[in-house]
Amino acid sequence: MSTDTTGSDHIYSETSNDRNENLTMVPILISTEGQIINDNGVSTTTSQTDGSTFQRRSIQIQDETGKINITIWNKK
Repeated sequence: MSTDTTGSDHIYSETSNDRNENLTMVPILISTEGQIINDNGVSTTTSQTDGSTFQRRSIQIQDETGKINITIWNKK
């Protein structure tokens, strides 16, 4: 599969913000542009903590600088 894509979205990055080293997800905005070269489709994951389910899609994109794997998660 090969699809051109351009977009921007919120990406969540783990950062430490207190003395106990608890990690907090902090939204950041990035823009991407590239060609989708692999789409593994949608899969479902079940939380081991509370049994809730999440959907995710794993893709790989590339541009002239290289390739990157991306996992897109649904909202909780």
